[in-house]
Amino acid sequence: MVFLNKVERRDGHLAECPCGLVVPLENGLGGVMGVPLASVEAQVSIINTAAEVTLKQEFLNNSDSAISTVYFFPTEDKVAVHSFRATLDGRVIVGVIKDKQVASEEFEEAVKEQKTAFLAQQVRPDIMELKVGCLKPGSSCVIEISYVQELDIQEMAPRFTLPTTIAPRYIPPDNPDEVMMEVNYQFTAPQDVPISISVSIAMRTPISHINSPSHKIISEKCEEKNASGLYLGSVELKDTTAIMDKDFVLIFESKDPMKEVVIVESGGVEFDDKHSVMISFVPQFSPDNDPKCEFVFLIDHSGSMFSSPSAIDIAINALKLFLQSLPPNCYFNIVKFGNSYKKLSSESLKYSEDNLKKAKDFVNQVDNLGGTEILEPLKSIISSKPVEGYERQVFVLTDGEVSNEDAILTYIRSHIRGGRVFSLGVGHATSRSLVKGLARVGNGRAIFCAADEPMNKKVVELLSCASQCSILISDIEFRDEKDNLINHDKRFQNFPMTLYQSSKHTLYAVLDDKPSTVTIRCASGKTVESGERHAVKDSPESEVKAG
Repeated sequence: MVFLNKVERRDGHLAECPCGLVVPLENGLGGVMGVPLASVEAQVSIINTAAEVTLKQEFLNNSDSAISTVYFFPTEDKVAVHSFRATLDGRVIVGVIKDKQVASEEFEEAVKEQKTAFLAQQVRPDIMELKVGCLKPGSSCVIEISYVQELDIQEMAPRFTLPTTIAPRYIPPDNPDEVMMEVNYQFTAPQDVPISISVSIAMRTPISHINSPSHKIISEKCEEKNASGLYLGSVELKDTTAIMDKDFVLIFESKDPMKEVVIVESGGVEFDDKHSVMISFVPQFSPDNDPKCEFVFLIDHSGSMFSSPSAIDIAINALKLFLQSLPPNCYFNIVKFGNSYKKLSSESLKYSEDNLKKAKDFVNQVDNLGGTEILEPLKSIISSKPVEGYERQVFVLTDGEVSNEDAILTYIRSHIRGGRVFSLGVGHATSRSLVKGLARVGNGRAIFCAADEPMNKKVVELLSCASQCSILISDIEFRDEKDNLINHDKRFQNFPMTLYQSSKHTLYAVLDDKPSTVTIRCASGKTVESGERHAVKDSPESEVKAG
């Protein structure tokens, strides 16, 4: 969906290029020549909390010579691309999955022979690269890519995001990233290109509301369920030539968000004789006493946070809400980071009115600290001892525009010894792979907030999750109508998995038979030296009936 219009050259200047498919120029500056984009279409099919996305883009080579092109575009974190088609001069080319090295060699060989070839590959967790070899003069090319993704759930509502931007990422001097040096462009969409976004929604429970905090939309919803027992909704982008300079976000709410939902589909490409199951539920349990917490807020003050619309304003407002909402019996600290980092205090402060005033004064001192060096302050926080008797909860407020996310996530996964990491992604071009990754490896939650979204409920939700003791899914059991145990493919399990009271969760499974009941076993847990969470106490069961 993303379309390039500014390219950062090797000499640091920005070259204008109102296109998405580009031809790299051999001028030593890293510039490009644009291949005009004729139209864009996105078709999205959502069932409960999973989506299938098909992107179709048409390009035209109006030059006098054959060209070889390259195209980077953003995807959601952890998507699975399952289809690639290219239509060229009436011919349809269907992509096949091959070993990365083998595919690259075959593509390069085809280009040498001046054959038209296509190579699509994931170069980062949230960036795909598409190479089109030898596009002939006057030829048009329609590229169609399909992928599936799991939706975020915030404030009990599924949240679909169609990334449309790749913001320039900060590349640390001591950790160069060749891919990001190639992709470090500012991507947006030209205004005069026809754009179509169509979304179909199917839910087990009635749909109460559909809205987009990012774009103007036209939406409809059915009050009655269809023959399959699903409530349907539809969405269209209102403006057919909208400027896609920010990610497209769609939120839809259920009239009964607390209801457990089980959706079963039979068959599939890989599982002809199997049954795929999606389970959505909101755990309600009576946990042990919630832990006493030490809250550490790591807030991004790098240069990218000061772009327009200003992500730093969103982050500062969120931090102020966090401070106002802290429980009295806690410790807290604040760390600002950029090229360097600054702490409110060398050690966390006991909650008091005087310390709260110090914190607010510190927050109000807005500093542009340059590059996004997040790893060092994270090391400082995680390697230090928490306040005795308190569990440390780290909150990262950032737009995530860094290139060394693998090093960051690896460090947290390897070194976290206590507490959890929660993340709040701010702005319109957030690195979703980093923000989600921080929460994933830190056993926390990730939430996103754009400039035009209300902040209060998001802050309350994150703080509520951080203030709960750990409840884990330790096992899941499926039974048929005769109460016989059903075998299931454990490749799709990721247990132990953290649960949060009154928050919606989604699980998936592939079964040998159609289930009648689903039993989810949970346990309270504690952090051990390995950084993993294990069941340590009696396991209360939670049973969900398959509808």
